[in-house]
Amino acid sequence: MTPAVIIATLALLFTGTSFWWLHARTGRVRASDVTAYAGYLKNGHLTVRIPVLLYNSGARTRVVEELRLTCLTWATHEGNWQTFAATLKPTEDESDFATPYAIDGRKTSSKFVTFTFDYSGHLPEPKPTAMTLEARLDDSSTWHTLRHITLHLGHMHSPARYITYRNNPDLCPSDEEQTPAAWKTLHPNLEADW
Repeated sequence: MTPAVIIATLALLFTGTSFWWLHARTGRVRASDVTAYAGYLKNGHLTVRIPVLLYNSGARTRVVEELRLTCLTWATHEGNWQTFAATLKPTEDESDFATPYAIDGRKTSSKFVTFTFDYSGHLPEPKPTAMTLEARLDDSSTWHTLRHITLHLGHMHSPARYITYRNNPDLCPSDEEQTPAAWKTLHPNLEADW
């Protein structure tokens, strides 16, 4: 084998690999952290709206078929994907039904997604709660973990009102006192072992 053939073969391999990397590679879908959320308790349901910013690291378009928010420490551990909203702040605007959507290669997609947990029979504790944001991608039946997040539910001092809360670990002294009492007052007939 002559040096010219070796160089030509290496150039062809480099060109093919570069083309695949730039135009055909399937990347990972990654999610950002949740810095704020909106939520309320009503009729045996906890409704949470979170900002979901997803990044497709590959060249090929990825399709988000479905999202879910799971919490393994709650009796009902799966939050149903309900709607998309125009903003994180709850308003009287029209929400759109949750539907599949595409994320182009090397692009981001930002949605305000509403999830609903059914807690009938057992009231969850308003404390830092570990959750997992998962997605079904590209017509697959497999759930992929996008990000582990912690929702600091101790900030929900007005659980009957659908309002926005910050999602940082530092609680105000008033939140520490008011939130558990407000949750129990709102649902006095539900079991709460806290």
